[in-house]
Order: sequence, then C-alpha cells, then structure tokens
Amino acid sequence: TALPISGEGHDRSVLTFPGQQEALIQQVKNASKGHVIMVLMTGQPLDISWEKENLDGILWVGYPGQSGGQAIAEVLFGQYNPGGRLPYTMYPADYVNQISFFEMSMRASPGRTYKFYTGKPVYLFGDGLSYTTFEYQWMSSNYSRESFLATKSVTSGDMPSFRVKVQNTGHMAGDTVVLAYVNSTTPGAPLKELIGFDRINLEPGKSQEVFFGFPPQIFSTVTETGCRVIHSGKYWVTVGDLHHVVHLHGEPVVLKRNPFKQGARSE
Repeated sequence: TALPISGEGHDRSVLTFPGQQEALIQQVKNASKGHVIMVLMTGQPLDISWEKENLDGILWVGYPGQSGGQAIAEVLFGQYNPGGRLPYTMYPADYVNQISFFEMSMRASPGRTYKFYTGKPVYLFGDGLSYTTFEYQWMSSNYSRESFLATKSVTSGDMPSFRVKVQNTGHMAGDTVVLAYVNSTTPGAPLKELIGFDRINLEPGKSQEVFFGFPPQIFSTVTETGCRVIHSGKYWVTVGDLHHVVHLHGEPVVLKRNPFKQGARSE
C-alpha cells in the first residue's frame, strides 16, 4: 500500500520503503519455495539493496499507466523482451546523512546524480537487463586516437562522429538502448556525461551500426564562472564496455561565456 511520504509541501526524508513494505517483501521471500520477482512501481529512487541481493529478479516499471498490468505480465512470462534503462541513480539509504537536503551543489561530496556521485550506488543511471545478450564493436571514428587541436576543431566546425556495431548474440529478439558517455581528466568535469543514445531492435544473430555525431561541446566543461570551455587533456568516449581515447592539445577554447556576467558575449 502506498503511503503519503511525499507530496505538495512535504518531502520525504528517507530512501527506504515506507511502512512495513520491506518487512513484507522479506517475509514473502522466506516463505516462498519458488522464485520471487519484485515489481517496483515508483518514480523515486529507493534503497533496494536487500532485494538486489536476495530476490530472483526486480522489474522497475515506474508509473506504467492503464495498460501496465498487461505489459508487466508479458515481460514476466517472457512474451516481451524488456529493453528499458533506469532513468536515475539509486543511492544507499545512508546517502541522506551524507549530504544536506538544502545543499543543491551537484559536486558537494559525495556528489549528486551519475555525473558526480562518488559513492557506491545500488543501481546506476542507465542500468538495465534483457532476455538476450548484445555485443558491441567499435567500427570507426573521424578523430585520431592520438591527438588533434581543439582550436582547429572548433573553428573549422568539424563534428566528432563515432560508429559502433551492435550484434544480438542471444536467442531472442529484443531492443537495446545504446548509451554513449564522455569523461575526461579535466578538473571539475563530471565522472561521466551522457552525450547520445539510440534504441534499436535486433533479431537473434543480426547486427546494426549505430552512428553518433556530436558537436565539439561534448568535450567542454562548465567552469565556476559559468563559462563553457574545452580544455586540453585526455578524453574517453565510452559505449558499453568500449572506450575510444582522444587527446586534445592546444590553448583552452571558450565556447560560451556566462550571460549574466557583465560584458560577456558568446563566441
């Protein structure tokens, strides 16, 4: 049963299940002689560490709407192959004691969201499983793994692009969401940042190339003064377990200045 733990003018103060819900889940698991699958209906992060370690499966459905029951049944009985990705990070319950609710800085220790959280999450943003398996293969990039001048890239209008081959290596047709991230050695940069995604459907044994084209801004970092700047350094573009390394050399390039700073103008 849902309890009013949050609403208009009232925020929740914990990341655990309300009431006796977790105790009920544990009792069901202890009494069951078969598999126990938890269907999680929530739009908020919860600490489901115990469920992760002890249950046979977890199906996160958010708020599935009027056809949710049919959709859930089709997934549980194998009639539909799920391909969704978790839209937020799930933190451990102690997270609420590590950072003040009134601290809105993304970087304040231990950090907020998948971009800056340095702790061990229960589940990561972008996590998700399928009834089949997919294999990624790096096909090409229009940038060398060695180096290029950031200044030339920006002023010439070049568009970084990457191609990845995705193959369904399992025995069931299904969707996969291909996520592309970037991270770098630049001080203050996110641990990683989503820069592109594509959802594709593949029959068993079939493959498809996924193309990602990005503006040079994917290599930029927002400074404390609100400017977006590309710095020299080492950058990783990550797709699945594949990593493409790019080294940037040259003077920093300011892409956008803080519009609220007196005299600022965009480049």
